[in-house]
Amino acid sequence: PVLYVDEADVHLNPKIGCAWTLRGEQKKVRTPGPNKKRAIAGALNASTGNIVYIVRDTKKSSLFIDLLSELSKKYRRAKTMHLILDNYSIHKSQLTKKALLQYKNRFKLHFLPSYGQDLNKIEMLWKQMHDNVTRNHRCETLPELVHNVEVFLNAASPFLKTHPSLNMVA
Repeated sequence: PVLYVDEADVHLNPKIGCAWTLRGEQKKVRTPGPNKKRAIAGALNASTGNIVYIVRDTKKSSLFIDLLSELSKKYRRAKTMHLILDNYSIHKSQLTKKALLQYKNRFKLHFLPSYGQDLNKIEMLWKQMHDNVTRNHRCETLPELVHNVEVFLNAASPFLKTHPSLNMVA
């Protein structure tokens, strides 16, 4: 399989963005105080649109390594998985290189050029996630927000290139 791989942050303090309201009314977006966040690592299958993702506390090498483990379980019959990804440091760290050795060439990493971020198709998924879940959200706790993100990601799979705005989470 060929998989587009990337990471995204989910913040308890909502992303602020455009929202529809009645003329003369203004939407109020509360910020629950000090920001807390979670990191999501995901892989989007280029041919099927299926999504594999994990949620962790931080964006460290262990996040990417845990995603490799999930992919290894999900695609256990695949001899080689081709991962298309950006040049983020966790994809090239010593810890990651050491972990990749354990998989004995099961993963072939294809790094996008620095200027080619829009070539990574999973970026469209993250945009939809932010548009539909994290922008102007009203969640008061991080577990509630992460739950909404997981509901969205599960409902979005398979995610196709032409997928419209999903609006699946209230």
